[in-house]
Parts: sequence; C-alpha cells; structure tokens
Amino acid sequence: QIATWLTKKDLICTFGFNKQSARQLWLWDPRKLDQKISGFDIDTGAGVYVPMYDPDTELLFLAGKGDSTIFWSEVNDANELTRVGDFKPSGPPLKCVTMLPKLACDVMKHEVARIVRIRDNNVEVIPMIVPRKATDFQEDIFPDTASPVASLTGEEWLAGKDGERALISARPGGADGLVQKKMCTPMQYEKELTEKDKKIAELEAKVAELEKKLASA
Repeated sequence: QIATWLTKKDLICTFGFNKQSARQLWLWDPRKLDQKISGFDIDTGAGVYVPMYDPDTELLFLAGKGDSTIFWSEVNDANELTRVGDFKPSGPPLKCVTMLPKLACDVMKHEVARIVRIRDNNVEVIPMIVPRKATDFQEDIFPDTASPVASLTGEEWLAGKDGERALISARPGGADGLVQKKMCTPMQYEKELTEKDKKIAELEAKVAELEKKLASA
C-alpha cells in the first residue's frame, strides 16, 4: 500500500491491490479508518502506481515504473474520488516520474501540472494542460499556491512554533514582492550561457577596436 495525505481535505488516499491483482485507489478519513469513503478499481497489473497530489486543483495523478499511462482523479466537494481520465505519452514505458511545484508550470498556457519522467537517456517534461481558448490568467484553476518562502524561520520551528503555509499567486510576476522565476533545464541554461559568452566576446572585440582607434588618433 502507498498512502498520500490530501492536505486541503484532511483525508488519506491509498493505492493498493486486491486478491485479483486489480489496482485500486481509495479515500479514507483518518478519524474513522474502519470504513472507506470512496474509491474505484483503476486497472489490472503488477506495477505500483505513485500518487502525485496537487492541492490547488484537488487532482491526483498516478503513474508508475513499467507503465505507459498516466491516470488522474479528482476529489470533489462531497469527498468522492472520481476518475477523470488518462494520458499515454509517446515512447517507452515510464522508469520514474515526479511532479514539479506549481510555480514551474506555464500558467498562461493553462498548464495545471508539470510531470517529469525519466527515459533511457534523457528527462522529459509532460505538461498537463486545461484546454481553454482564453489567453489571460485563469484564477479559477490557479488559486494561490505554495510560496518558495518559508512561513517560519529555523529558530521558530526548533522552538516548537506552528505556522500556516505561506501562499503566493501563480500569476506571472508573482505577488507580495516575490517574482516568479522561469524554470529551465540544464541544457537550456547551457544554451543561454553560450549565447551570453558569444555576446560578451563580440562586445570585447568592439571595445578592443575602439581602443585601437583612440590610440592611433
């Protein structure tokens, strides 16, 4: 069994198997663990799905090593766990997957989640996008999300103080003085550095040329 804590709901979601090897997803109330709230059979297989929970949208993504499909479910206001759909990325079966923080998503393209998977010789980004024609920021699918700034200092935490999770708007530009940074891969950083080095070399050549002209004047 694998369990995931659903922060906004104060519920536990578990993944496991029954005797017929059906892979199952169940929702539990930690105050009453003798009875399931809701759930369903996903499919039949031997692989273990890794639950990835997005507290902003209440979506739960499932993917696992050796599988080729990413499933996603939703916990509605009635605390019912419902199956929303599935997505099968191209290429070989998944080796390992994880979900990046919400601030890594391209919110202007309505990307509500960004999943990263490991392939044979590279890392691939799988964007989960809500199909909308609007081009502006969509507040209904992007509520305030976890801030990169801690709500407590190390000293406060060691002293036993509790604090609420700090939140920030996912709108480009951030909020409360925090600027949302663009997430880049190492290859993108390397390309950017190469372009900057080229620009520096061009400027240095121009400076040398001007110095030469001034010396001969």
